[in-house]
Amino acid sequence: MIVDVHTHLWDSLEQLGPGSAQRVRQRQDAPWARPDGSALAHELATQPVSYAFVLGLDSRAIGAAIPAASVAQWVSRRPDKLLGFAGVDPTAPDAPAQVDAVRKLKLAGIVISPATQDVPAGDPRTMRVLERCEALGLPVLVHPDTHLQRGQSIELLSPLPFDAILRALPRLRVVLAQVGDPWTDLTLAMLDRHEHLYADLSELASRPGQLRQVLLAAEERGVANKLFMGSDFPFHTPEQAIAALYATHTGGRGAGLPAIARETIHGIVRRDVLTCLGIPVPPPAPGIPPGILPGSSPGTSPEAAPAGKGNDAGVHA
Repeated sequence: MIVDVHTHLWDSLEQLGPGSAQRVRQRQDAPWARPDGSALAHELATQPVSYAFVLGLDSRAIGAAIPAASVAQWVSRRPDKLLGFAGVDPTAPDAPAQVDAVRKLKLAGIVISPATQDVPAGDPRTMRVLERCEALGLPVLVHPDTHLQRGQSIELLSPLPFDAILRALPRLRVVLAQVGDPWTDLTLAMLDRHEHLYADLSELASRPGQLRQVLLAAEERGVANKLFMGSDFPFHTPEQAIAALYATHTGGRGAGLPAIARETIHGIVRRDVLTCLGIPVPPPAPGIPPGILPGSSPGTSPEAAPAGKGNDAGVHA
């Protein structure tokens, strides 16, 4: 099983909010070089994985809206493979009702983004959302503001409030995206303190030096088993993210840098994320066993594919 826990879809960049759309365009001047968040591009990019999370986004503070209904529609096209997370803005008056609607929409969890929603994680409005998630058994992904507009409070990016939150809500399952960057050391320390706290490695594929440091620190702390693979599609593909992970095993050769153990990387790439987060395995599409991609045979599923010669990333080929 290979699960990509961090992918995005959109109909237009404007759904990220006007400031965010402008920032993405400025980073990639040529239209053909801009990230393609279409459903077709997503389907092609996620072929190497068994399951992919599709994350919604809702922020009144920056005018971003990728509605839960849109996420549900995308997921309905491949319910055997895609798992949707509804974006919920705690500042919305009906935020708890939006959480209740997640099951009706056949979605798997929710996304909050304290920095872009301009509301602290420990705020009573956020807590009522998280309390409802714990009661319903819904996992929560905490999204940063990496690709979104600037000007938001960097203090709201800190994962520290979740130390108190998870002591108050010990059954709540939480994924801190991008290992809580820039507080990666703090995030790793917290992973060891809370049974149901996890982190994804999305975005770190573009920063190989930081990725190596995070993985090495996770090994030293004994929390590498709490890390998930996330591509941050369409900014990176699952293939690129997995290749970046395997490069940490070989990239330091000749430079005196410590290599990340292959077993650590295998564990991250093949982690049973659905069990960790309490998400039921989606029923397979007719005629396709679970975890097998259309057009492949049981012997060539992503997790069973043999590594290519001289290619540590061959597991996903």
